[in-house]
Amino acid sequence: MAARIASSEPSDDGFGLVGWTPERELLADTAEILMSLRSVLIAANSKDGKAPKFPRMPRPKTAVDRARAAAAKRKRSDLLAQLTPHHLHAPT
Repeated sequence: MAARIASSEPSDDGFGLVGWTPERELLADTAEILMSLRSVLIAANSKDGKAPKFPRMPRPKTAVDRARAAAAKRKRSDLLAQLTPHHLHAPT
């Protein structure tokens, strides 16, 4: 099984839970809090009062995340099919 995992191509949908520890979660949360505080300080000291947006720290993708993304994609495809009768369903 390890050989199969090692030979598989890396996915582009984030990373898995392997190595994700509670400590890493706390560090990611801390980094986001610090970026949020930085954003607030910039907004408070700028002329227009706008806070810059900051990117979220990457988190692992779980099976639940992938299932939710697939369900959202199916909903969009179904809605598109209803609104545009000539829309062809692409196999997913």
